Amino acid sequence: MELRRQLLDFANQSITQRLKEYDIAFNIDEPTIYVDSPITI
Repeated sequence: MELRRQLLDFANQSITQRLKEYDIAFNIDEPTIYVDSPITI
């Protein structure tokens, strides 16, 4: 579960950084909701 959260956080940061490079800004008003359930990788 922790690995999944870290990967999601990393992806969000990466996407946000790439969008900033193109002067694209946005606000997400709703928080990220984590659901603790097993997944297959």
